[in-house]
Amino acid sequence: MSDSTQKRLLIVDDDPVVTRVYENLFRKEGIEVVTAANAEEAYESLRKTPPDLVLLDLFLPKINGVEVLKSIRGNVATKSLPVVVFSTSATSRYVDAAWREGATRFLAKDHFDPSQIVDLVRELLNETTGTRSKPAVVEVQSVSNEELQKAIEMLPTLQGELRDRWHGLVIAESELRKSKVKEVTAAVQQLSDASDKLRVGLLQQMCAGLLPFLAWLQDKPINITDSALRTGSQATELVMALCDYAGDLQMEPPATGLIFLAHPKVTSVELQPVMRRARLSVVSAKEVTLALSVCAQNRFQLILWDADLPGPSTADILHRLHTESSNKETPVVFITKSDDFEARAKEAAAGGYDLLGKPVVPDEFAVKALTYIVREQLTKLSAFF
Repeated sequence: MSDSTQKRLLIVDDDPVVTRVYENLFRKEGIEVVTAANAEEAYESLRKTPPDLVLLDLFLPKINGVEVLKSIRGNVATKSLPVVVFSTSATSRYVDAAWREGATRFLAKDHFDPSQIVDLVRELLNETTGTRSKPAVVEVQSVSNEELQKAIEMLPTLQGELRDRWHGLVIAESELRKSKVKEVTAAVQQLSDASDKLRVGLLQQMCAGLLPFLAWLQDKPINITDSALRTGSQATELVMALCDYAGDLQMEPPATGLIFLAHPKVTSVELQPVMRRARLSVVSAKEVTLALSVCAQNRFQLILWDADLPGPSTADILHRLHTESSNKETPVVFITKSDDFEARAKEAAAGGYDLLGKPVVPDEFAVKALTYIVREQLTKLSAFF
């Protein structure tokens, strides 16, 4: 199809953040990448620039990925084209439909990191036979209706346990906090197990972010600072809200988002492993002028800014971000010293921003970012419930 010296990959996904991440990864591998955000664009690309392989998301606007796959297999010119179904949906109904329509492989985004997906695609592109193998990359466990109903009925109980246990941690004396964190961790793990059965992507995502954060707190209770408690309280409150909407959120994929960090020492490279696990992307700048310039030209879902960066005050930074950039509605979190945290917390309540304590800890950073990104997604979805 494409020139033999360079393989061509078509990525069909309506999430621009996911598309951009994988586009960059595959291009670094010497693979030509074409992208499509919906079925119509995919059909046009297949006609004009036939690829060697298609990476296809199931959740597309208007026409879903299964229908796109059906069309590919129904066309003489593309019927033998390898198609990797690449989605957050791992329920048997969708996987079975994709397999029946001729999927070459199935990959669940929430089970594989980008490097594994790149390796598989490269392996398939290097194959010359074009024959399909049964999708053994991820084992999809079907869940009975009885199990689903039981998981739904258990949610209010699990929700109440998390609420009570987190409150117990917040008010506990310092010597009891380690055991209280352990109790909270058990509650989150139970909710994680329930969300896996129910396939509530946003709840799965929040629990997956909270568990490493809680492990960090339990390992060293000294880490249970005002900042950590603030971050944890926001996250657990969101988890409980997700439980309320769990029935409506089944089959909804996890959220993705682009985060900006202005910090003189911490960079996006350092945060990449934990952010990749959270399915988020982060861009960073070390200097105020560059940071403001990046924010002026790009829309982010969340901005985290070191309050001690030399230059304009936090009030001025907030004003400029919300009036002179592409981020007029973007939430802003200022990163501040621990000894300033309590005083700044009072200012934050009146100033319309949030806080994160220093030093920047990747697991806490990820939970703070996840809370904002998932909350925004829940707000959008709840309008349709």
